[in-house]
Amino acid sequence: MIKGLRKNLVVDASNRPVAVQIDYADWLVLESQLENLARRGKAVDLSRHAGVLSLSYDPMQHQIGMREEWS
Repeated sequence: MIKGLRKNLVVDASNRPVAVQIDYADWLVLESQLENLARRGKAVDLSRHAGVLSLSYDPMQHQIGMREEWS
């Protein structure tokens, strides 16, 4: 956890979490830190997160449904 990071949870119509929003200024700090790590050859290995998330719905169908609501 990053100290002082303000985040907003975005939920769908069923109140299920679907995204997290952070302030743009916080994103710039995170992006800079990731770039510094990559430059030093310490790329962040995200493979440990693969398969961790299990969804009760198809993300593509969810996206299509959300876009249909907007039109």
